[in-house]
Amino acid sequence: NRKYKDYQAPFYGLNDEVPILLTVILGLQHALTMIGSIVSPPLAIAGGAFNFDATITQYLVSAAFITTGLATFLQVTRVHLKGTPYYIGTGLLSVVGPTFDILPIAFNYTNIRYANGTCPTAADGTKLPCPDAWGAILGSMMCCVWIQICMSMVPPKTLNKIFPKTITGSLLLLVGVYLISNGMQNWGGSSNCNGGTDFYALCPNIDAPKPLP
Repeated sequence: NRKYKDYQAPFYGLNDEVPILLTVILGLQHALTMIGSIVSPPLAIAGGAFNFDATITQYLVSAAFITTGLATFLQVTRVHLKGTPYYIGTGLLSVVGPTFDILPIAFNYTNIRYANGTCPTAADGTKLPCPDAWGAILGSMMCCVWIQICMSMVPPKTLNKIFPKTITGSLLLLVGVYLISNGMQNWGGSSNCNGGTDFYALCPNIDAPKPLP
């Protein structure tokens, strides 16, 4: 059709030149958007799962930003492994940040640890920080990551046969459903102040500038 002969797609290709002003605006927009996704997992893990204090929480958030920067750099630059046909990274503008998939595992695991007494609780039942459980989670991830590294060398066609869209789609849906329900109960990793006492007698807490019942 002659009408669509000179049509241009409303997006830029991998090697297209993007105007500098548009690049700055979209880059700033993307940076502001991704901050929330980078900060949310460590905040939820620190406050909702392992009940860490502010110092460790700040450390986890800082570590998330640092590792996100390093991983994103490798992803964007696509480093070639010399002597092999493999690369680290895709060469695409894709941010590599903390995953939300670990949250259901972390919450379920710590619930078990607190229930069987291997994580400490106060006399009134308040859950105290449990660094041992966090260490166990980290150790497990350090072991399991090698499975993912090996899987990254498998051809995509084979992976699609092993993990069809029905499997991966269902997994993503269930993770989202779990996070929504957990967020409603724990206010994004903090404590539920509905009917709370002491520090959480008001929402979000009594130290807030304008706390509400």
